Amino acid sequence: PVLDNATDSEGTFSLSLAGGRIPFGAVQRANLAGQLQVHSVRVMPGPLARQIIQFVEQIGILFKSGQSSLTWLTIQNRAIDFRVVDGRVHHQGLEFSIGDVAVRSSGSVGFDETLALLLDISIPDSWIAKEPFLRGLRGQTIRLVVQGTFSKPQLDREALRKLAQQVGRGAAQGAIQEGLEHALDQLLKPRP
Repeated sequence: PVLDNATDSEGTFSLSLAGGRIPFGAVQRANLAGQLQVHSVRVMPGPLARQIIQFVEQIGILFKSGQSSLTWLTIQNRAIDFRVVDGRVHHQGLEFSIGDVAVRSSGSVGFDETLALLLDISIPDSWIAKEPFLRGLRGQTIRLVVQGTFSKPQLDREALRKLAQQVGRGAAQGAIQEGLEHALDQLLKPRP
């Protein structure tokens, strides 16, 4: 779904099937398993990917990262396990990049174009390196639930609200910690 309706794309991939069956005239009852090996793909995003990119840009604003105009989505050397069952394509192991932000995807897509995805968005170290009070967010991910359909994807914006609260708490704790450290330095400083 991330590559759906991409306006421009380039890259290479290979597909291997572990087996399965597709009943004649009843593709919805297919049962397949395999792996998609993406060697290198670069995509100008379609509707869902554009929403994900906008979400990542909003996260960047929280961190004052200065990132904007993220346009390309890239996938490099990834093995994506998939299974087709009950009219849905389930996947895990998809990781793509939007600028310096890594996004991991798992979940399923229906033959009816419905979405049931979980995206784990990693907070890049470069976004928190300049702000000591954000150190506690190092290595953290933001989980984003995606539902709806290909043409009308729905991203759960609750994740962004929770992150904003976490950043605010981190800023407050960082300011308190910095103030305490400064006061202790002054108190324990040798006097002439």
